[in-house]
Amino acid sequence: LPTLLARIAQSTFSASDSLETIVIPSNVKSIGEYAFGNCKNLTSVSIPESVTSIDREAFTLCDKLQSITLPHTLTNLGELAFKQNLNIRQVIFPQSLDTIKYGTLLQCDSLRFVSLPANVKYLDEAAFEYCSVLDSINIPAGVTYIGPNCFEGCYSLKSIRVNSLTPVDLSSATNA
Repeated sequence: LPTLLARIAQSTFSASDSLETIVIPSNVKSIGEYAFGNCKNLTSVSIPESVTSIDREAFTLCDKLQSITLPHTLTNLGELAFKQNLNIRQVIFPQSLDTIKYGTLLQCDSLRFVSLPANVKYLDEAAFEYCSVLDSINIPAGVTYIGPNCFEGCYSLKSIRVNSLTPVDLSSATNA
C-alpha cells in the first residue's frame, strides 16, 4: 500500500480471496466500513499506532484471522467490526476504548480470551453474542452498562468477574 495513504476506504479490499497478509502504512488514520470484510484467507493484519478509527464490519467474515492487536491510539471500533471471524482466538482491546459496540465479536466461535480496557464503560448489545467457547470474562470497575444479549449463546461461560464498586444491571445481559 502507498506510504502516504491516510484512509482505507469502504469495501476497498472486501472479498479479496487471495489476500493473506496486510501491513497498513503508518500514515493511515482510519479503516473504512467493510474495508477487509469477507477476506476469507486473511491470516495476519498489522495495524499501526496511527489508526484511531476502525469502522463497522471492517474485518467481518475473515475466516482465517486468529488474533488481532489493536493500536493503543484507537478511539473508535465500529459495530460488528469482527463479526463471524470463526478462528479468532483472542482480542486485546486498547485502553483508549470506552465502548465495546454492538456485535463487535458476534459469533466468533473460537474466541477464548478477551482483555477489556480498564476504562471501558459500555458493553453494548450482542457484543460477545455466540462466542461459544469463551469461558470467562473480567468486567472492569468502570462498566455501567451491559447491553441485551451481550453474552447470549456463550455456552462455555463459567466465570464472570464484575469488579464494579457500583451495581451493574446484568438482567438483560444474557438469555443463555
